[in-house]
Amino acid sequence: MSVDLAATLPQPVALADVIHRANDVLTDLLGGTAAPEIVAAAADADRVLDPGTDPPMITLCMPATGDCAHLFVMDHEFADGPYVLFSPARTCVGVTMTVALALATAMLSGGRYSDEEIGMLPASEVLPAYVVARTALAEPEIEFVGACERYVRQFPALQRWPEQRAMNEASEDPGGSGCQPSQAK
Repeated sequence: MSVDLAATLPQPVALADVIHRANDVLTDLLGGTAAPEIVAAAADADRVLDPGTDPPMITLCMPATGDCAHLFVMDHEFADGPYVLFSPARTCVGVTMTVALALATAMLSGGRYSDEEIGMLPASEVLPAYVVARTALAEPEIEFVGACERYVRQFPALQRWPEQRAMNEASEDPGGSGCQPSQAK
């Protein structure tokens, strides 16, 4: 199953700002549950997401769970213009973290959010603040991974997928995420 997410990118945005906002958005989505830090490789820390450039794939990780998301800045048109495509680790944490990253990117760039493959809300509901308000858990969980599982399970279109809660809960990497921050080339 594919669960890539996208955020239109009407203006450039600093990756460090996206990560900082995504940590806040993740806490909001999980009803106040504290979230571990999302990090990028040192070589990517000062990167700007800009449709005028052609950056390599960037991998953002959550070391506490072993989950990651790959992002790609796409300079061709999609809906409202250039966009950032996010591909999560195929776990509850990976999907939830990636939702937060895509929402944060849309918020900071003044863009729109797209989750056509997950179907969280009707396709017409693409404003990031609205998505957060409509999908956030009402109450926090004691455990972060459990909160991510609860968040993902609320969407019937996913049909209880993904089965795995977090990368560090399995002996193998079934999604092939290779959760390592991207290396400078």
